[in-house]
Amino acid sequence: MSKQLEIVLCGVGGQGLVSGGAIVCEAIVCEENRYATLSTLYGSEVRGTFARSEIVVSDNPIIFPEALRPDIVVTLAQVAYNQYAGSMIQDSILLYDSELVANIIESPAEQYAIPFTKIARNIGSVIAGNMVGIGYANAICGFCSISSLENAIRNTFKENVKICDINIKALHAGFTIY
Repeated sequence: MSKQLEIVLCGVGGQGLVSGGAIVCEAIVCEENRYATLSTLYGSEVRGTFARSEIVVSDNPIIFPEALRPDIVVTLAQVAYNQYAGSMIQDSILLYDSELVANIIESPAEQYAIPFTKIARNIGSVIAGNMVGIGYANAICGFCSISSLENAIRNTFKENVKICDINIKALHAGFTIY
């Protein structure tokens, strides 16, 4: 990786965006021995308010830990899409859930509508839409290996094999539909 990569996962509380960001960072730092930072934002309510994970990835030490000009944004809710679509930069990528984002606006980013939630529902859990999005984003940007992400998922969900398996299937589903 020649430059720093900035990734944003955003939607609403309850979609697994904070845990998804932690999984990506664990994969990069613990599995690949590279640099990554994670900053999160979420409302005090457990579900339904804006939530996001910002991940900065680099082969070199990271000076500032937040995404100032995201290279790729995965949005799983209209409120999240609205917050990012208009402020993206040229040559950036905006992925949005085609089931949950209906009002599309013009953006300098390349936009892709993907049915993250529908795919996750077919796998067995709508909450795994975050992993479908992470898999798709990784297929585009190649921020880490699939095996590193799988290991981070296993470490995160080691107490619950069913949830672990669903998340790994969702990750692969996102990666392979690209």
